Amino acid sequence: MDLQIILAILGTAGVVSAALSALQGLLDQVPGVIRSWRRVVDEARRTRADGGPVPDGRHPSGTADAPDSPDSR
Repeated sequence: MDLQIILAILGTAGVVSAALSALQGLLDQVPGVIRSWRRVVDEARRTRADGGPVPDGRHPSGTADAPDSPDSR
């Protein structure tokens, strides 16, 4: 009986240790993800402020992109 209690305690401690290690690895990645997200948002804002293409394919004026025709050159 005593052996089963000791094994249960050791098993539980091992599972908790593995879970904490995995959680630490996940939390270590969070600052990098936040920095990357901020860079994406800043670049999107900068692109719109510069009058560059808007991600949905529209011009900043609100008109849709028209395909280039040979006559327009």
